[in-house]
Amino acid sequence: MRPEQGSVGADPLFGTQDTQISGLNIFAPAERAIFRGMVTVHAAFRNFGHSQQSVFRLRVDGALTDPALRIMQIEHDDWVFP
Repeated sequence: MRPEQGSVGADPLFGTQDTQISGLNIFAPAERAIFRGMVTVHAAFRNFGHSQQSVFRLRVDGALTDPALRIMQIEHDDWVFP
């Protein structure tokens, strides 16, 4: 499922509208945390007691006056944004 362009319909970190988050752990994967300029970050957590994980793909945005990491893609179990 892909959300409407410009609308996630859920919290982008947790992938849901309603949250009761516990055990949030943000970490880099053991392999290929940085690959061809793309940075990968994982977020593992429990929402209403159910284990979930999100994957964030980031890249440095050199077009900014002060280059910074920009989120390029967010992946959850059943959807990807954008």
